[in-house]
Amino acid sequence: MKRFWILLIAAMLGLVLACGNQEAKAPAKPAAPPEKAEKSAPRNEARQWYQQIPCRGGAFIGLYSETPPTFQLSTPRAQNAKNIWQQIKHKPGCRADFHFDGEAILFFPPEQLDVVAEGAGARVKRQGRPMTPEQKAKLAEMGREALKELREATSQTPQTDPNLNDIPAAMV
Repeated sequence: MKRFWILLIAAMLGLVLACGNQEAKAPAKPAAPPEKAEKSAPRNEARQWYQQIPCRGGAFIGLYSETPPTFQLSTPRAQNAKNIWQQIKHKPGCRADFHFDGEAILFFPPEQLDVVAEGAGARVKRQGRPMTPEQKAKLAEMGREALKELREATSQTPQTDPNLNDIPAAMV
């Protein structure tokens, strides 16, 4: 019974996340025919300011300015920032702001991103190991079993075997 409630809550949470706020949406348009491959929604231009590359020790690399394109490395590790600054200070478009409270900000053009990321210890996004065909099959089977359990638990009508026909013998 506990598993039933967990599955029910997970299903309801999925519905809430999928539906979102229906009140603010415009009236539904007729469905367009599906394309061969779905395209991602266009990115919101304001969101690029939130995109950051996390680095070692609480530092991050982010967009500072669009015109001219400039990145910033903001770090609480001032000594590390000084080492990076020694590598890029003679390049055009680079400048530094070393605060006296132990923080530092380096401004640099996109051409210097590799040097700064390597020096700051930028983290690489995890890709994970690819799944083997056996793992994919096992995961698919577990999903089928969970879906079957959920359907059986939420069904109000008795389950019948789809292979058996409920036709009277006199009609056969």
